[in-house]
Amino acid sequence: MKKNIIRFNQLFEKYIHKEYTIEERNEFLEMVAHEGYAAILKKLISDEVKDTVVDHEMDDDTANEIFNNIVKTAHDEEDLNIHYIHTPKKYRFKWWAAAILIISAGSIYFFLNHTHSKVLANNFVKARPLVNDIAPGHSGAILTLSNGKKIVLDSLKNGLLANQGNVNILKNGDRISYRDQENSKGEILYNTMTTPKGRQYQLELSDGTKVWLNAASSITYPTVFPGKERKVQITGEVYFEVKPILLSSGKDQKKKMPFTVLINSSANAKREIHVLGTHFNVNAYDNENAAKITLLEGSVKVVNNNASVTIKPGEQAVMENQSNQMSVVNADINEAVAWKDGFFSFKNASIETIMRQVERWYNVDVVYNGQKPTDHYGGEVSEDVNASEMLKVLEVGGIHFKIEGKKIIITNK
Repeated sequence: MKKNIIRFNQLFEKYIHKEYTIEERNEFLEMVAHEGYAAILKKLISDEVKDTVVDHEMDDDTANEIFNNIVKTAHDEEDLNIHYIHTPKKYRFKWWAAAILIISAGSIYFFLNHTHSKVLANNFVKARPLVNDIAPGHSGAILTLSNGKKIVLDSLKNGLLANQGNVNILKNGDRISYRDQENSKGEILYNTMTTPKGRQYQLELSDGTKVWLNAASSITYPTVFPGKERKVQITGEVYFEVKPILLSSGKDQKKKMPFTVLINSSANAKREIHVLGTHFNVNAYDNENAAKITLLEGSVKVVNNNASVTIKPGEQAVMENQSNQMSVVNADINEAVAWKDGFFSFKNASIETIMRQVERWYNVDVVYNGQKPTDHYGGEVSEDVNASEMLKVLEVGGIHFKIEGKKIIITNK
């Protein structure tokens, strides 16, 4: 094969930015598989990493590892089950101690590597299917009506589910919504949506507010909001897009109707979020170290017992579960709401933090065999993979696992 360096450079740029056609991808991988392009490819990889992270120098071992894995891809691609994993561009421009560019099967992974954290990455070895593998979670929830009747939403057909007073409950795909037939001023009826482990679901309240529930979460809400305020109560992790509503009587004509989220917590604290129309995420699982409210748009006031703070977009209010202390930090928006977009996203996370998410999404119990690993990890993995495939990324960090029924056993040796 006669080398065409200019064409190889063009295809490399298309490949890493996923702007190629199928023909261009095949052409690039065919060229990669030829040993004549080895030195050129290693230099391009090294240059890409240097352009991505300030003062980063790639050693020969890293360049060789990445090169060898691209070559393996070129030979084995037809046998791979490709999962495209999106990593936000902002990660490319953050300075950390190091960053590794890994290219595999047409996907690009930019993983953070902090002084105290290891990189989560695909080990590029095609895993044999496990006999006792565990499928990922899926859309589903349980709706509890005001009379106690429970409706399992997982596989119901679209259409009318039930009536609550003068309110119709409608199902459309993976979401239910409430439609008031007329202005209801009678008894206030409450419903509860619960997502078991391994389930996520969406909800549209009667005021038009949109709600996403992560696994092992719940929200209790009135079927209509007849008064001058709106209140809901949650557990677990919930994302809100609150619709602004103007009060429609007297001097309050231009005043927005308040929206309050009550956090049901075992921390024995009064925890509330006061909203005036905004997008935000609430992570308030009892088995996490802290409740976290992350603001994407608008403004919210977070109350923790007698303390309160108003946060701005890009900030996160953190309420410690043991001490009940509250602080405000700059948020990693992608990490906070990755679950809503179908990803696991970790940044300098402990193995316990990662495995708690695994427990909730795959509906499993996690057991640690021996001493728990103490390293921290960063990376991003699609939620739409079996448990074994998700856990494979941990093996690069020295974590090993086995699956027994609905139990995942973790060891660091």
